[in-house]
Amino acid sequence: MCSPTQKFYRVESAWLSGYKLAKQIRIEQSYLIDKEYKCL
Repeated sequence: MCSPTQKFYRVESAWLSGYKLAKQIRIEQSYLIDKEYKCL
């Protein structure tokens, strides 16, 4: 069994990794959009 503290850290680390992933995707998407506009 996990203690409440362990559960909190697990949720927080999952949230942070998801946040970092979303941030990376957003950066890549904006880069691709910029490239497409320059090609037009």
